[in-house]
Amino acid sequence: MKNLSGKRVSNCRCIMCRGEAHQLYARKPIFDAMGVQLVVVLNEHIESEVRAFWPHYWAGTVLLDESRQFFKALGGGKLRKGNLLTGFVFSPRAIQNWRRAKTTGIQYNTIGEGLIKGGLYIVGSGKTGVLYQFIEKEFGDWAPLDEVFKVCQSLWDLSCARRHYFFLLLLLLNLILILCVTLLCKRLWENP
Repeated sequence: MKNLSGKRVSNCRCIMCRGEAHQLYARKPIFDAMGVQLVVVLNEHIESEVRAFWPHYWAGTVLLDESRQFFKALGGGKLRKGNLLTGFVFSPRAIQNWRRAKTTGIQYNTIGEGLIKGGLYIVGSGKTGVLYQFIEKEFGDWAPLDEVFKVCQSLWDLSCARRHYFFLLLLLLNLILILCVTLLCKRLWENP
């Protein structure tokens, strides 16, 4: 994936995609406080679309996934595409999702690939792997914020517990070192 942060590149023209990105990024200070880095992954490069998206709806890290591996991973190895007629026009939930996004006042257009379904991953550091996965089933499904915050909070709690454990371990090692030095000094003092 290419890092596009600070560059004008994207495909986030769908009102529902822009809406979800914006509602997550608007809460960036909360994610920052929990040590969570937010990243948006785009599936195509259309210069004019980035100017409409970045930094207005997302001012953070932007990655371009030219091979669409992120999107294929969400689909279990296959690129998930919806059908505009059956997946949007005749889908009450997709229409409801569109109306919800429309109330935000976010601008949109019909430029670019708009049928690839996305989602959200929460990935832990190191070898932790994927801790949470949300897959867009109907056009415009958004990951429930309460679930996202709950997983991020548990990551933060685990991180704090690890730091606390590390601090206690250091404290214990220091106490053992002090005890050893004290015993050594006592022996030297008693047996000059």
